[in-house]
Amino acid sequence: MDDATKFIRIFGEHQGRATYAGRLQIRDANFIADLKARLSGLAARDNRLRHSGWLIDFSPTQTDDLTERSLFHATLTSATLGERRLDVRVGRDWVEIGDVAMESSVRTSATNVERALENAFRRAVVMVPQGRVDPARVQRVDA
Repeated sequence: MDDATKFIRIFGEHQGRATYAGRLQIRDANFIADLKARLSGLAARDNRLRHSGWLIDFSPTQTDDLTERSLFHATLTSATLGERRLDVRVGRDWVEIGDVAMESSVRTSATNVERALENAFRRAVVMVPQGRVDPARVQRVDA
């Protein structure tokens, strides 16, 4: 008897969970809408404080059936500060925000999610990302 037969005999025939396109989007729809609203609020607050002029655009939400995560990104564009992007990955229990230095939080903790969003926003949007030149700080030098 080979190992595969032993496994089926010991544990019985087992069907995996049904995974089909859209299942995660439906489950995460309200949570993702809340994340997008919070990110829009952070952009609006920065606009009021620094007159940064951020316009925010969200990609459609995609699902990764292999990792069971819902994925989207926010692109913020400012005439004076350029473009910034925040990637968001929503798992069953966790939220990951950012790209280079990722922030993460447990989904069920509203306080920690808010803190992670603010940290990721501050790092990617307010501060100049490392290795990039902020076009607002570059001034023309006349020869």
